[in-house]
Parts: sequence; structure tokens; C-alpha cells
Amino acid sequence: MATSNQTVVIFACYSFLYFYNYENMKTNSNNLQEARALAMLGGLAQESRIQLFRALVHAHSPVADEGGLAAGDLARQLDIPSPTLSFHLKAMSHAGLVSSRKIGRSKIYKANLDAMSQLISFLLDDCCDGCCDMTQLMSTQTSTQGVSS
Repeated sequence: MATSNQTVVIFACYSFLYFYNYENMKTNSNNLQEARALAMLGGLAQESRIQLFRALVHAHSPVADEGGLAAGDLARQLDIPSPTLSFHLKAMSHAGLVSSRKIGRSKIYKANLDAMSQLISFLLDDCCDGCCDMTQLMSTQTSTQGVSS
């Protein structure tokens, strides 16, 4: 059995470790952007997912409740079995690359172009320290597109 002094020391050590770990778990916004970029790139890191995203981009509409493709149409168009398609769409949805809405019994998937634009802007941020104006070009294209996800 621990004495009261030992208990205080043990409590102090645990408290220190808790707050040390808590402070180290905090992330700055750049780390969050990197984590999101990694998730999005991982969501595209497969041939079928690239094909899916491109098909959804082709079927995109800037109007919020228009555009996109039903899961069955995607499966037929890309010749992907339904369970495989579902797996890929779920991974892409978790990465923030696609959104979905229900229309009757169909689930319509739509590319999240805003998220892709943010990813590209993050990757090209401070390109050649601003010498080539790539950052300015990207921000101009993003603001003039007016695309919604």
C-alpha cells in the first residue's frame, strides 16, 4: 500500500504526463491542413477512385441539388462491381472528396470540387516563394469559378 507521500508523487507524475500529452496532442492549423490533404490524397490513391472522381466531375453541376451520378450508373459506366464501388465511394466520402444525396431509392454522388480546389491551393501554396504567381493564379481561379459541392 502506498503512503500518502507516494500517492502525491504518483498523482503529480500522472498529472504531468496527462498535461504533457494533452499539449502535444494539440495541433496547429498547418498540421490540420496537412492531415486533411493526406486524407484526400489517400482517398484518390487508387485507379478506380481517380476514374470515379473524374466521372463525377464530368457529371457536376454548380447548382447544389443538381448534377452527380447514381451509384448504379457509376457502376455500369466504369464497370465496377457494386460492393467494390460502395467501398471506394465510402472511402472518398470520408476523405471529403464526394458528397451524396438521396432521391427516392437512389443515392446520387457528386464531386466536392471546393475540397479539391482547397487541396490544390494547399499543395501549391507559396509555390517558388511567389515568383511564378501560381498562388495568385489559383486563388483567382477559385474565386471566379463559384463552384459549390
